[in-house]
Amino acid sequence: MDYLLIFHSNLNYGLLTPERYPFVCESSYLRLLEFFKKRYAGAKWTLEMSGFTLDTICRLYPEAGRMLRDAYAQDCEAAASPYSHSILSLFPREHAYQSLDFSMQSWKRQLQHTPQIGWIPECAWSEGLPHVYREHGLCTLMADYDSLVQTRENKRVPRSYCRKPGMIDRHLSVDPADPDLHTAPALPGGGRAVLRSDRVVMRTLKYLQNDYSFADLKATIEKYSQGEGYLVVYACDTEYLGTTAWFNLREEGADSVFQACPESFDRLARLLDYLDTRGNLLTISEAAAKYPAADGRELKIENGLAWHHGHVSQWETTPQSKYMNKRCTMVGEKLMQAQARSHVNQDRLKQAWWNLVQAESSDNGYPLPPLQPGEYNFQFCAGHLEEAASIAEQLLAENFTEVKIEKSLLKSDNLY
Repeated sequence: MDYLLIFHSNLNYGLLTPERYPFVCESSYLRLLEFFKKRYAGAKWTLEMSGFTLDTICRLYPEAGRMLRDAYAQDCEAAASPYSHSILSLFPREHAYQSLDFSMQSWKRQLQHTPQIGWIPECAWSEGLPHVYREHGLCTLMADYDSLVQTRENKRVPRSYCRKPGMIDRHLSVDPADPDLHTAPALPGGGRAVLRSDRVVMRTLKYLQNDYSFADLKATIEKYSQGEGYLVVYACDTEYLGTTAWFNLREEGADSVFQACPESFDRLARLLDYLDTRGNLLTISEAAAKYPAADGRELKIENGLAWHHGHVSQWETTPQSKYMNKRCTMVGEKLMQAQARSHVNQDRLKQAWWNLVQAESSDNGYPLPPLQPGEYNFQFCAGHLEEAASIAEQLLAENFTEVKIEKSLLKSDNLY
């Protein structure tokens, strides 16, 4: 059995404010790069960054670009996601296209690097997304095995959080040697998916946060290492290396999140030593190439399912998210109207889309009750939405004026 470690980086967290960005960058992202360079050089791993996260860390730390380029030139594989942490399947296709486009521009601008691996926020699935990702050169995607099993078995189970990974085994038991867990199915239209499961990933998260014993984690890895292929041991937030991220949020409140957790790196080192005794570490592209699903099996996941047995509908349940999602869709319709007309100012149009995709960050209305969304996160997104709406109105007004002028010229005696 071969193993994968995948780290998803996102500064668009709810309840995370800009004054805490340097802490997260230094405690998590930069330290993780140093960890693999100095302690585990040669180990294969994958590091994903949203466009917003990449732009922010390179702005705050001039050395970050060099560190990232060095990592991606060696044993780390790059993965890309939308510019902000948006639930793409809640919005029309063009929104996803624009967000991924801005993200890929950030990769080229900051690192002169073009990833080929795509990350879908929250593994929130829609059958049209692989096509949009593929248009940006992202032909291999991470996907959620537990969503696949729910679809395959036509069964829905209660949503689980990192504190309760055992729920998965109780409500949706599987054969640990299931080929669907250990091989890479084809994506609709081409490309492949590599699958992660909360059965392993969330137990690893708990272990990194000192809430799950190493002995129990080893037993979990051994259990799900049956059969042939790969096993994703970790594919979740980078921020759990170095900080507490959202781990204690529901049990201990907002003051407990994004606190220092440096000892998590020692726990990661112990895990890496153990995995080294069991098999090879692979990148996502290596796993997809080495273990394609037999008989050309295609990935089938019901639209709307997300990881942790969730559903995309949970990201439009608070008053804030309902308001923002509706308004973002409306403004997007105006931008698509402007986009379809001639003589539109392309620079202003791109600026409006850039504002809009940031307004769509899912954390503008998260976390869910009984907790409250962060005021900063909502205001940040609302400000971007207001700017996008203003530009959209200007573009449509300017374009309408041009059309009227053109019609009047056709009736003018001065034309001949």
